[in-house]
Amino acid sequence: MSRKLISWVRDGCKSNYVKKDHCEKCKTMEGQLEVHHLHTVSLIVGNFLKGREELSVDEFRAAIYEAHWPELVEETVTLCVPCHERLHKIYGVAPSLLTAEKQRRWVFSTKKRKSLLSPR
Repeated sequence: MSRKLISWVRDGCKSNYVKKDHCEKCKTMEGQLEVHHLHTVSLIVGNFLKGREELSVDEFRAAIYEAHWPELVEETVTLCVPCHERLHKIYGVAPSLLTAEKQRRWVFSTKKRKSLLSPR
């Protein structure tokens, strides 16, 4: 699958992202904030491409946006770079589409893990 096709799909979505003014995990407003897709764009594109190889780029983009708009645009979160990197250390570089809800729970969880060395 062409990286260029994935870029074209992402580029078409960018103007529609709702990026928050803070990290939705740690609440910081400092540093660079990034939009994270809870559904991995490359996997959505790869799955959608099967059987549609004959479509032009414009036809493909229109069809995938119609079929997967929520996953491509609405189901995103804003993360600072450290939290974004931590998420990908937990779920991998291209998280399975089956992990979207787990990623969402991780982002919005406020539970702090206790250190094994901390006093009780």
